[in-house]
Amino acid sequence: MTPGRQGGATAAGAESAPAREARDRGDELLCARARGDAPDGGPRAACPDHLPYDRDDDLLAPFAPGEAPRARLYRPLAPAIVLGRASRPERELHVEACLADAIPLYRRRGGGCAVLLDPGCLVLSLALPLPGLGGIHEAYDRITSWLIEGLADLGIWGVRRRDACDLALGDRKIGGACIYRRSGLLHYAAALLEQPRVDRMERYLQHPPREPRYRRGRTHREFVGRLGPLGPLERIREALAPATLFRTGR
Repeated sequence: MTPGRQGGATAAGAESAPAREARDRGDELLCARARGDAPDGGPRAACPDHLPYDRDDDLLAPFAPGEAPRARLYRPLAPAIVLGRASRPERELHVEACLADAIPLYRRRGGGCAVLLDPGCLVLSLALPLPGLGGIHEAYDRITSWLIEGLADLGIWGVRRRDACDLALGDRKIGGACIYRRSGLLHYAAALLEQPRVDRMERYLQHPPREPRYRRGRTHREFVGRLGPLGPLERIREALAPATLFRTGR
């Protein structure tokens, strides 16, 4: 998974490879800018690569009978943007700022809007063996309860689920999650906001085209909260051990 950018001029009337790929994805604004005829009169700009977010591919291997859930916990080393499965960059990102700062752009399997991952957040990925294709809501409820209990073990009390996929302290968002489901497996991914750089959110992310009711039109700065540092990863892994997932209420 190597972030990169495509660029280069093309002959008059020819469509560049970035423009063609952007058009195929339905990213109209990026496509126009790559052709050099953006509606805002902006300069020719390379489309950012939409690389697949493959960080968790190893977690998604088929489960053997009786195998335990798999998990990964990490703090990103540098900023990156991860689009949802159906995200449209021209509607969710400040594209020129992303291009100017060479921010890597990925697309995940799960839904939801674009998110910024950076060293101020903690990323949790979890894969569960789950027969068939159903059971999404029950599994999500169980994982959310497990995560809230794990945060309490780390000294963070009062976290609760808000709307479909958010975690909040009071009326401030401190985490968001998405789910990808396929036969025999459910993949849950969450970003927990320890020390978020809201200035980066403001620079790279537009106000989302869809928002939870409790956001009430608030800006990123008004809406985003913080957990504060949760400590060393080893301590967090103990509190969020996958083996405890089916023992909520511990």
